[in-house]
Amino acid sequence: LGIKDLTTCDKAVRKAIEDLESLEAQRSGGSSLVVRRARWVLEQLQVAPWTVQQHHAAVLESQRLHFSVAGPADPSGGRGEAVSFLNMTVGATSASLEAAEQQRLNSKDLRKELLRLGTEEAHIRPLCRPERLGLLRELLSKKKLGTRTAERSLTELRRCHEQLLQEAFDR
Repeated sequence: LGIKDLTTCDKAVRKAIEDLESLEAQRSGGSSLVVRRARWVLEQLQVAPWTVQQHHAAVLESQRLHFSVAGPADPSGGRGEAVSFLNMTVGATSASLEAAEQQRLNSKDLRKELLRLGTEEAHIRPLCRPERLGLLRELLSKKKLGTRTAERSLTELRRCHEQLLQEAFDR
């Protein structure tokens, strides 16, 4: 059916998006709508059933992988009320916890945070919630403004991740 080839293209698509980001940054001096839409396409490929199934199986078979919990494959639509079955390494736990904190923002607070980071209201208004969350992640990473998860120890990050996972199942 061609699905086999689709499950192995993740790295190639990710590399293509990184190349597109660098070209757009050189051309326009920043991120563009084209780059955000390309990232959206990658996220959609990641949430395809065959990809999610592979990620789920990889976590169950490995001691070194964990469920992402928060992120693109969160079936609650970025509200943090469900579990993303995409996998991640322990080293990516900090990014997952930051995504979870950002997803907990209500729409009003998300808009305020984007405005605080210098985004114009006219740019925010047409964006849907996932696009706003993506823009927030992009702005925070550009300004290197992570949340308090950056300075936590690996043990504490694991504990926070387990707590986040349990909270999602408790809802």
